[in-house]
Amino acid sequence: MEDLVQAYEEEKDARIKERILAVKLHLVDGKSEKEVSKMLNKGYSTIKLWVGKYKKEGLDGLRDKPRSGRPRKAEKEKQMGVFLCSHLIRELNAKLLEWRKNYF
Repeated sequence: MEDLVQAYEEEKDARIKERILAVKLHLVDGKSEKEVSKMLNKGYSTIKLWVGKYKKEGLDGLRDKPRSGRPRKAEKEKQMGVFLCSHLIRELNAKLLEWRKNYF
C-alpha cells in the first residue's frame, strides 16, 4: 500500500490525487466507504466505484480513460475568453467603486 502514498505525493492531477486519497483512506487507514465519502464530500457510490476500480486495475483504474466522440472545439480560446471577461469585470467593478467613492 506504500504505492498509494507514493502515487499520491507524485500525482499532479488533482482529480486523480483525490481518488488515490479516497482509496488510501479506505484500504490503508481503515475508514469505511461512507466515512470517506463524508470526509471528501463525494457520493458513497463514487467512493465505492473508485475503490472497486483500484482493486481490479490498480492505479491505472483511477485514471481517466479516453472518451469517445468528437474532441471539444476551441477549448483554449473559450478558457481565455472567460479569463479575460472575468478580469475585465473585476477591473470595471474596481473603477465603479472608486467612482462611487468620489461622487457620493
